[in-house]
Amino acid sequence: MSDPQEIESLFEAALGARDRGDLQQAVAGFNAVLEADPAHEATLHEMGHLCYRLGRPDAALAYIGELVRLRPEDPAPRFTLASLRMQTGDMAAAEAAFREALAIEPTHASSNLGLGNMLKQAGRLSEAAACYARAAPGPGQEASVLSNLASVYTAQGLHREAA
Repeated sequence: MSDPQEIESLFEAALGARDRGDLQQAVAGFNAVLEADPAHEATLHEMGHLCYRLGRPDAALAYIGELVRLRPEDPAPRFTLASLRMQTGDMAAAEAAFREALAIEPTHASSNLGLGNMLKQAGRLSEAAACYARAAPGPGQEASVLSNLASVYTAQGLHREAA
């Protein structure tokens, strides 16, 4: 089957199963989509998240890795990869993925925030501040960017900058 409407119907059914909490049915549905269209980007994204939720981080990383391969000029899949790497405790790989996303789009807010938070936790405050300052926040992210920037300035004793 390669009919785009049928593939989207399968995808929507799998999303419905996921939303109902039937994760096994969702995985089966998403697998059916990938059998029909191995490069279905939304399905790769969903499978990455589902596999992580189901305790299969290696599979999650493989799905998101494929999405990175399919979208080499998009920072978003690299942000997702970095987030998964952080959740699995691989901070060096997470930092590398955040930096790859930022090489594509230096003001990518989510990647700057993610990397900044990771660096802040590691005590690398000046680097974290640079990330927060570089972030071009999207809708609803302004407060987070400003709050994080103020907190690292305060931790560094830069009270005037924090105000």
